[in-house]
Amino acid sequence: MYLITGATGQQGNATIQHLKGEKTRALVRNPASEAAKKLEGEGVDIAKGDLTDSLTIYNAMEGCKAAFLVTTMAPNGPSDEVIQGKAFIDAAKKRNIRVVYTSVDSAKGSNVPHFESKAEVEQMIRDSNLPHTIVKPVAFMDNFPKKSGLQSFLTIGLFSAAILDKKIQLVAVDDIGRVAATALKHPERYNGRSIPLAGEELSISDIQNAYNTAHGAPAWKAYLPSFTPSLLSNDFSKMFYWFRSDGYKANIPALREEFPGLLTFAQWLKKSD
Repeated sequence: MYLITGATGQQGNATIQHLKGEKTRALVRNPASEAAKKLEGEGVDIAKGDLTDSLTIYNAMEGCKAAFLVTTMAPNGPSDEVIQGKAFIDAAKKRNIRVVYTSVDSAKGSNVPHFESKAEVEQMIRDSNLPHTIVKPVAFMDNFPKKSGLQSFLTIGLFSAAILDKKIQLVAVDDIGRVAATALKHPERYNGRSIPLAGEELSISDIQNAYNTAHGAPAWKAYLPSFTPSLLSNDFSKMFYWFRSDGYKANIPALREEFPGLLTFAQWLKKSD
């Protein structure tokens, strides 16, 4: 049995989908929700719990050989992720089970609050001496709309204002779930590893052209000034400027060799069509 947190969200759900045929249990706040009921209908065991409540996590871990953790930014900001991580790790230590955690690539030293909080959880996992794997995805392809239109016009415009003439690494959430599920099922291969995860590195024009490849028409972009990221919240402003100054540095050729079939952006657009 595998315990999956964030099961009604993107990464947790993707992980469950790639664990088909395995026994899985989803930790959810509201078992009566439509998303939880859908999982239950797919054969997933449902456990009520909260990532800030170590006792409910401990109870949900009963009979599990490994657990998947994804922390989420809550109303109090990135510090809540550290609280979630600690509650989860405390429960995992009592159960002595393996942990697969999805963080973010290049988190430590980024000065991006919701990256640094994930780096702190990473360190807590390492310090716990629990068997573990840390998957470190880059920016999500899923942040972009599936079809070109007003939403893509604005989204691409924002990324363009942030990275200017640089490139950005992207990964499909589905691939995050695939790699996380693989790590859960194969501890002999992945114990102790940190895996930066990206599928493709693209410029803004590459992103626009991918829409043409996928749908036969390129996506336009809004022309926004380079200071646009400064108008966002402090956390996201720092993130977008970090994309410009540093950016992700996953070794994509090596990843493609280890995980054949990682989606390109155009492939993701087609698959999501």
